[in-house]
Amino acid sequence: MLNRNTFARHLDEYKTYLGYLSKLKKYSKKDVLDKWYVYGLVERYLQLSIECALSLGEQIISSYGYRIPSDYKDILNVLVENKVIPKSFGKKLEGMAGFRNILVHGYTKIDRNLVYKHLHEDLGKLSQYAKYLAEFIRL
Repeated sequence: MLNRNTFARHLDEYKTYLGYLSKLKKYSKKDVLDKWYVYGLVERYLQLSIECALSLGEQIISSYGYRIPSDYKDILNVLVENKVIPKSFGKKLEGMAGFRNILVHGYTKIDRNLVYKHLHEDLGKLSQYAKYLAEFIRL
């Protein structure tokens, strides 16, 4: 059974990270790419947001007894299979788990332009994800 209070707290934490990213989005591309402290904040809050998003998905999957995902990307597939998020929306988030791995593990030198791109292209999707989850559990 899903602990709604715990889930709500985690969802609030997720929304806090998205709020920070929204404020960071106001910086110019030059500032994000060239100022280490701005870039560092963007990178870190993107990482935390994505990890939190995936964790929220895992909480739903575990609580409702859905099949166990094989990896981070599969979390989104399980959510789509069980109609937690629409299939078309799940496709929009496919790159999220892979980008999380790049941020966390630093497989390669992270392209700052890619971080800037995710900040500007994914923030709305990450916010919509929160809405879908909240609707699903009726928060």
